[in-house]
Amino acid sequence: MRYIARCLAVSLLICVSTSQAQFAGANAQGLSVQSHPAAADWKKNLRLGPNGPIPAIVVDQFGYLPKSRKVAVIRAPEVGYDNSASFVPGSNYRLIELPGGKVVKTGAPAAWNNGKTDQASGDKAWWFDFSEVEAPGKYAVVDADKGVRSAEFSIGEHVYKDVMKHAVRTFFYQRAGFEKKPEFAGKDWADKASHLGPGQDPETRPWHNGQPSTPAKTALKDLRGGWYDAGDYNKYTSWAARYVIVLLQAYEENPQAFSDDYGIPESGNGIPDVLDEAKWGLDWVVRMQNADGSLLCVQGLATASPPSEARGNSYYGPPNTSATLMGAAVYAYAAKIFASRPEPAFKQYADDLRKRATDAWAWAAANPNVLYYNNDDSKQPGSKGLAAGQQEMSEIDRQRAQFEAAVYLFEMTGEAPFKQFADANYSKLLPPWGASMWEVDALDSLLYYARLPGATPEVAKSIRENLLVNLSRGS
Repeated sequence: MRYIARCLAVSLLICVSTSQAQFAGANAQGLSVQSHPAAADWKKNLRLGPNGPIPAIVVDQFGYLPKSRKVAVIRAPEVGYDNSASFVPGSNYRLIELPGGKVVKTGAPAAWNNGKTDQASGDKAWWFDFSEVEAPGKYAVVDADKGVRSAEFSIGEHVYKDVMKHAVRTFFYQRAGFEKKPEFAGKDWADKASHLGPGQDPETRPWHNGQPSTPAKTALKDLRGGWYDAGDYNKYTSWAARYVIVLLQAYEENPQAFSDDYGIPESGNGIPDVLDEAKWGLDWVVRMQNADGSLLCVQGLATASPPSEARGNSYYGPPNTSATLMGAAVYAYAAKIFASRPEPAFKQYADDLRKRATDAWAWAAANPNVLYYNNDDSKQPGSKGLAAGQQEMSEIDRQRAQFEAAVYLFEMTGEAPFKQFADANYSKLLPPWGASMWEVDALDSLLYYARLPGATPEVAKSIRENLLVNLSRGS
């Protein structure tokens, strides 16, 4: 289910919260289950580490599918920050059904790797396998000898549904210039719309070395919307384009997986919420395009907490080749997805995106080496202070962006020049090793081209065979 993994990969907030949840368990030899194991608080008397309670019994709190393998990992820290939390499991383990505490399975945990300490985690481990339990419900694993229990978890056909829903919802929390009402964001995260004041997003000015300036009105641009970046309020064109592509790929792979009830303001409008959210981000990428087809590379926003308290000006960086190529890619791919919808407004939107895609490609083809290094005076004098992360791409990444744009444009238009570009350049993108996370987007675009009906058969075969050979060799 790649749509789940990809959404999680670009959702910082859910990754932060679930990284802690994954390690929820119990780890204190002195913990006693008072009257009933189902009533015990798994966190009681636990030692704390940098990431919270140090667990002994680790379960998948996302849950388990009924037919999947189900293993609780019991861990004894030997090396690392938590090695003071020693633990030796008992021999009497139970899987209990919650909330009543009915014992569903009993058994002893099996030592993992003959009891050796795992070098990566610094732990000794045991496994308690309960794969045969398939009945839907809530459960916990209990060490009856030591009085230790895990956090609760579920077994069921839809255990990943809420995970995906909240992964997509993280984009809503990152919306710039949008009010987060309590009924959608929760009272703790509610905030007024940010960066909409004088000199801010609707009146974004060009970057002038961080110095106050009064640009001509013609230089001001309405760049409201989009998503804050993961660690700051800035907005980066190439990265936003990638987020939109990933969301739309997820939808295309399994549209039935996405519903219209994710608890965002657009919920209930008859459109899957993942499309509503993708369009919010894409609308900002559209605003970043100039009349000549080029795309501005970055927008720097003022900081404050909460975001609505920010009062400083917003600035934009100039167009560059990499942002324009990513614009061409996302416009072309999004045109396909939105054109497939029945809503007339989406079909009109797709028509506009098609023109934007070809305009962006034409500008990038005519300007193949326009670079801009924001916030880096050593490479771009005068850029220091504009945004934070470096959005400029390496040469190989620009080649990957151009190939991806060519693939989507070929699918969109069927025109020979895009196919010829893909055929002439695909080999530059093939890594000489097994697939890794560093090339995942490039590999996606290669395989995407290989399965297009109009792709050159020999090229498609070469792509598949090269990737299979490298996968078999290992990375």
